[in-house]
Formats: sequence, C-alpha cells, structure tokens
Amino acid sequence: MFFSFNTAVYAVAKVNPVIQEIRNENDSQMREEDEEIRRFKLNFLGNRL
Repeated sequence: MFFSFNTAVYAVAKVNPVIQEIRNENDSQMREEDEEIRRFKLNFLGNRL
C-alpha cells in the first residue's frame, strides 16, 4: 500500500505543473479571443452607426 501511495503522489506531483501550464496557455488564448471579439463588436457598431 505504501509503495502505491508514494507512486500516486509522485505521479500527481509530476503531472500537476503540466496541467497548470496548459491552463495558463488556455487562459491567455481565451483573453486574446475575447479581445478580438471586443474589437469586432466595436467595428461592427461603428459601421452601423
């Protein structure tokens, strides 16, 4: 039991930084896409007014 617990803890410790990096990358991509949507809305409204 002890061996499998240590193995599980080690695996989580190795995978956690990778998951965090993916989350950070996704967050920055979503911010960029949100900014593009805002610019599109402003351009669209500007053309309609």
